[in-house]
Amino acid sequence: MFEETNARIHQCQSEFNAKIQDSFGKSIDGAVFIPLEEELDALTFAYQEAEIKIAEITAITMELRMII
Repeated sequence: MFEETNARIHQCQSEFNAKIQDSFGKSIDGAVFIPLEEELDALTFAYQEAEIKIAEITAITMELRMII
């Protein structure tokens, strides 16, 4: 779900880092892009966990329907 966003972030980060090589530019990379990547990774993990829970709930619901 977040693949396109992740690709865009990496592209922007690469373009930014290619143009700015000083310590100020690196500090922006560390303050903006790296936390953004970490947050996106956390969102991706949470989304995957939610998908697993949805599958579990669907399976339990189907079992309950078979009982009733």
